Amino acid sequence: LGHLQAIDLEGRELGWSFDLEAPPTTSMLATAGGLVFVGDLDPSLKAFDETTGELLWQAKLDDLPSSSLVTYTVDGVQYVAVVVGTTLVAYALP
Repeated sequence: LGHLQAIDLEGRELGWSFDLEAPPTTSMLATAGGLVFVGDLDPSLKAFDETTGELLWQAKLDDLPSSSLVTYTVDGVQYVAVVVGTTLVAYALP
């Protein structure tokens, strides 16, 4: 029901694609570390390799992710945060 695609703008070709079991409910967030995050109706938060599109990590959520994603660092630990239902959830990144 959901589908992600990355486009190589220089080569004007499809870089990669990934079929999701549920449609996305958030914006996508690309990081300087080469990750792409998206939340979906599963409800879960997923991280992909920006080069290959490989699913690297996912976390099941208690409710639907319902906002844009943000990332931030505190004391050297990077977090990704999203509003879930009406609650803010943050995960420390490995």
